Amino acid sequence: MKKQGILALLSLLAFTPAVFANEIAVKEDNGDIYLSGLPSYQSIQAVYNGIPKVQKKTSNECGFIKLTSSTSTPINLSSDSITFNSNSYALGSVPVSSALTCSNGVLGGTVSGIVQKDGNAVYITGLSPYTDYQVGFNNIPVTRSIKANTCGIAKLSNTDTYNNSAGTIVIKNRETGVTIGTLPAFASIPEAGGPVCRRGTGFFPVGFPTSSNF
Repeated sequence: MKKQGILALLSLLAFTPAVFANEIAVKEDNGDIYLSGLPSYQSIQAVYNGIPKVQKKTSNECGFIKLTSSTSTPINLSSDSITFNSNSYALGSVPVSSALTCSNGVLGGTVSGIVQKDGNAVYITGLSPYTDYQVGFNNIPVTRSIKANTCGIAKLSNTDTYNNSAGTIVIKNRETGVTIGTLPAFASIPEAGGPVCRRGTGFFPVGFPTSSNF
């Protein structure tokens, strides 16, 4: 136990206890991003403008998928685009037809294209019944919710789903929706070891930047 305590102490010798009022973003060599200078336990939302939202959709027994606008997935039928099977479709240019229906496996309506729309919905047609597909909503960015710790530090782990180097990341107050700031381009974020929070005190690597960058 004494040895473990000594090792823990030695690991913190390269860190300096500090409290930063400035909002500072740094990155590690694995692509993880640390945000500091946030209020304790603040809930934030990171908006990845470079990554479109992708959802799994299941075709019905008639072999089509119906997409409608919702609060979580708002779709503009005139200006948005979607990606399906690696192809992008501008919704303002797809065929317009009457609504498609499906009753007991019988398709109602006219199929005009792989992707078509009526006044209220988008339809992806010609699919295998009851099969899962991935649909990308090119105008809706991926978001993730994170909570800062007691030291006001939050970590954006770099993953396949949340690629920190893909496009612009906007940080918002999750509760109010107010934008806190926009992170610099990934290449411009200073590289430093991630800060550590111990018993309410933040420890920052020697040489950690002190100027706000978002």
